[in-house]
Amino acid sequence: MKDNKIPEYYKGKNGYMAKDVVSNFDLNYNIGTAVTYLIRCKKKHNDSGMEDLCKAINHLNFEIDLILKEAVNKIPNIREWHYINANVVKKKKKLAKLQ
Repeated sequence: MKDNKIPEYYKGKNGYMAKDVVSNFDLNYNIGTAVTYLIRCKKKHNDSGMEDLCKAINHLNFEIDLILKEAVNKIPNIREWHYINANVVKKKKKLAKLQ
């Protein structure tokens, strides 16, 4: 029988795990995945946490995209939509430069 040992980078103090945080707060997939990457940041890879930080940012951007797509149907004023979207795009470009 295969031993399903959980890697140490998934465990925090007292054995509390990222999946427990995600479950306890009822986080959706993208936000929960981002939280998991942030919690294990600097523990899995030898890159000062950069890989996990970038992955977390990607999942947060995926969530922002979903929120904006849902918002399109709820915003009656198209100018307001363009203003919101333009600000999000600017923020994404700044984050992309950091990656």
